[in-house]
Amino acid sequence: MAKITSYEGKPPKRIGDYIVYPLGDDLIVRQKTGFTTKKLLTSPKYALCRQNASEFGLVSKTCKAIRMLLKEDLTQHNNLEVVNSFTKKMRSLLVHDAIHPPGARVLKMALATTAAQQAIAGYSFNPECRVAVRVTDATLTTLVPDDLLTTPVAYLGMRVLYLFFDFETLTGHLEASTWQMEKMAPEISFALPAEAPDGFWLRLVAISFFSDTNGEWAPILPKERGLVVV
Repeated sequence: MAKITSYEGKPPKRIGDYIVYPLGDDLIVRQKTGFTTKKLLTSPKYALCRQNASEFGLVSKTCKAIRMLLKEDLTQHNNLEVVNSFTKKMRSLLVHDAIHPPGARVLKMALATTAAQQAIAGYSFNPECRVAVRVTDATLTTLVPDDLLTTPVAYLGMRVLYLFFDFETLTGHLEASTWQMEKMAPEISFALPAEAPDGFWLRLVAISFFSDTNGEWAPILPKERGLVVV
């Protein structure tokens, strides 16, 4: 690799077997690597790239389908971080698929294992939500930061979501409990439903803040909405 320190007119894009490209205020001269789309698709040298791309593509599509089902309870204020962190989390679970070789691993097989189920438990879809969630037996306890306790006439609401999902068709539906409302306090406990519907894939809790406006619940603090796997 070399630099062109001075030139006149428009710089060339190629000089013989070398390519020329700008990097900051410099012009860099570098030998061609020989990388082509055809080699990416066929060369054994790029087999790992193809494997990673194949798995990443399917994980991304699956995560998008799941997010669409959960969108009512997802925060919209840091959408890119929500998307990226969820995809990263789900992709990390592929190591638990011991049936398929790298490049062909699927979430359905991975999430059938106890290890993957334990790894996703407690996952928060909103990295900005500062309310901690703890589940013990049939009780969910939330810990609210001090600076949120001063919100006037504020309540914390919680509801349970049951996600039914088909990994083959990437379709599904939700069943949800009614909202439970409690006045703001440093520690708030909610009773989880005693019975769950048959066949659900994932159980989550949605947390949101509300004010009581003339007898009607009005959502507040939208950045603090939480959605956690329990």
